[in-house]
Amino acid sequence: MTPEADFPYPIFVGGSARSGTHAMGALLASSERYATVGVEARFHCANNGLADLLQDKTDLDGFCRRTLGSWWSRGIFGERGLCVIATRVQLEAASRPFARVSPGITGGLRGS
Repeated sequence: MTPEADFPYPIFVGGSARSGTHAMGALLASSERYATVGVEARFHCANNGLADLLQDKTDLDGFCRRTLGSWWSRGIFGERGLCVIATRVQLEAASRPFARVSPGITGGLRGS
């Protein structure tokens, strides 16, 4: 198998409270091909999130702004969100390829 064919596609598990998302994540993570993200990230299921982006219900600029904004750090002390799993620099670097296909977001990315 080629490396591309052997690489697993990402799986996003979403649901409401007490719906079994943690159990499903643990089940998937029991495979050596998958790992879980150590924080519940809202970008994949929130309004104007990844699902809406894939269905053309929001634009890439708005999605990236929220990724670097309210999804980056939330909670009373800013202790929740994507900041738990990545530094701001890492998240900005991961967002740069999107800026290439959607020039409107480059204003929100440092060093662009």
